[in-house]
Amino acid sequence: MEEKHGFTKHKQVNGVDFVLTYRPTDLLVAQEIPIGPEQDEVENLRDKYSGYMYFNLSMSYKNREVLTAALRDRSKYQRVLKNLAFNMGDNIKIYNEEGQTFPVADCIFPRMYDLDGKNTLLLVVKRDERLLKNDSFKITLKDIGLYTGQVTFKVPSRAILEQPTLSFDL
Repeated sequence: MEEKHGFTKHKQVNGVDFVLTYRPTDLLVAQEIPIGPEQDEVENLRDKYSGYMYFNLSMSYKNREVLTAALRDRSKYQRVLKNLAFNMGDNIKIYNEEGQTFPVADCIFPRMYDLDGKNTLLLVVKRDERLLKNDSFKITLKDIGLYTGQVTFKVPSRAILEQPTLSFDL
């Protein structure tokens, strides 16, 4: 997905590349749907996923995982790993234009051991109309030990409210 459509946002700070990508509901449905689905299966999965918003947050340094890049300093590695695995709910803030904050419902960090050149987290956020009623909302990541300072992404609400749907062969 291209950045111009609002689904992907990219930032680079001190050599660390951050990419935040919104995952539309039907993309999640397509990953789970069987071949030749029935209409009710599609609708059940849409209902399952539509109450939340899903974002991938990827971080890399010189096209490698930030953890791999931090391996030379054992204490830095441990600090970054602990933050990624256990503290991301505390390190990510989501807020609307009025300043109301919204919690991360879940954060999943699969270890890939540098197989894809980045660390990627799945952020799950409860869909809340107070978050989506303005033009945009912000997702902010505190510095997790990468010396990047706070990194903020401005997410256009319109991209989520008008997300495309897929046509499943029914």
